Amino acid sequence: MKATHGLLRRLLDEPDNFMDHIRHMAGETIISVVYGLQVKDKDDIYITAAERAVGLLPFQVLF
Repeated sequence: MKATHGLLRRLLDEPDNFMDHIRHMAGETIISVVYGLQVKDKDDIYITAAERAVGLLPFQVLF
């Protein structure tokens, strides 16, 4: 629920960054459920690290 509220707030502030907001919400949900960590709304270290790690994989995510 918290991630959804954050998504809606970010969409109101910056509606043109839809895919970035969706990716952030997905990352926030996974990180909070799996690791129990709080994720910041913007420039979060855990989201940034996860995106970098996915970027190193030999396949591309379709986002």
